[in-house]
Amino acid sequence: MVILQTHIAVLWFAVGRRYRGYSGGDAILAVVLIVAISEILIWGATIFSYLTGVNTYFEDPVAVAGTADAVSFASAMVARAGGLVANCVLAAILGAIGSATAVLIPAEKI
Repeated sequence: MVILQTHIAVLWFAVGRRYRGYSGGDAILAVVLIVAISEILIWGATIFSYLTGVNTYFEDPVAVAGTADAVSFASAMVARAGGLVANCVLAAILGAIGSATAVLIPAEKI
């Protein structure tokens, strides 16, 4: 999911700016919203996994904290919150980088 978000963040601004006339703020806001919604879904899946006891990737200690040791629910939520903030900031930065790549896209649709 994060790899897809990264590609969307870079390309959305470039394509939106060239073909749709998006301003910088519009494109960055759209990308941050995409990432925030994705991260909220990950948060929800983590809550579901912990509350129901279903073994999923979302409660796997290696996926949550990078260790093989068990991770408490509170620690998992803190880790996911950090991911939410960090990925939204990263998306905003990558969206801004996408602005610079807009000049590489032809001005007319092919």
